[in-house]
Amino acid sequence: MKSGKLQLNETILKYLLKLNDVSDIGKADELELVNVQSEIAVNETISFDAVKSLFELARKYVSKDLCLQELVQGSEIVLPQPDIPKRNPDLEARIEKLKAEQESKLYKQMTSNLSKHGANEEKMGSIGTEMRAMNAQLSTVFNFLVTIIAAFAFGYKAVEYSAGIVNIGPKLTAGLTLATVVFFADLYFLVKHDAVS
Repeated sequence: MKSGKLQLNETILKYLLKLNDVSDIGKADELELVNVQSEIAVNETISFDAVKSLFELARKYVSKDLCLQELVQGSEIVLPQPDIPKRNPDLEARIEKLKAEQESKLYKQMTSNLSKHGANEEKMGSIGTEMRAMNAQLSTVFNFLVTIIAAFAFGYKAVEYSAGIVNIGPKLTAGLTLATVVFFADLYFLVKHDAVS
């Protein structure tokens, strides 16, 4: 696994120069310093291990009061790019097929409530349904009124023909009484029919 690195800063370079000027450095430490310098020469970053080695050498030969945060202050961490493996072509083809199927399902679901001929025909169909319902209601009201008027006329003329009464009062009373009875009977059956449907 690749580890992160730090970008070089002025403090790191300053301590590298000071370490180069030290004359009584030990052989092992000199080899460690050469390794750090060779790593820096390759790129402008330094590994965390090299920073630790540089810090230990700087504390040993340059400044015993040096803190690690002083050495790395102002540096940015450079993270390695992850290795992304190539995807299997069979898997890619299967994923594309599944995506297409999913999009098709979603499209069908979105368009399932639309008719084949468009939304205008659906409105026209609902208007036709409303017109049929209105016609049925109008014919019921018309039938209701005709029945009451016919009952009144029957009662009015029945008294005249059966009893021979020519006076208008008893004829009106008989016509209104019969019309009222038919009105309530018709209303009862009308309400009963509407309640059932």
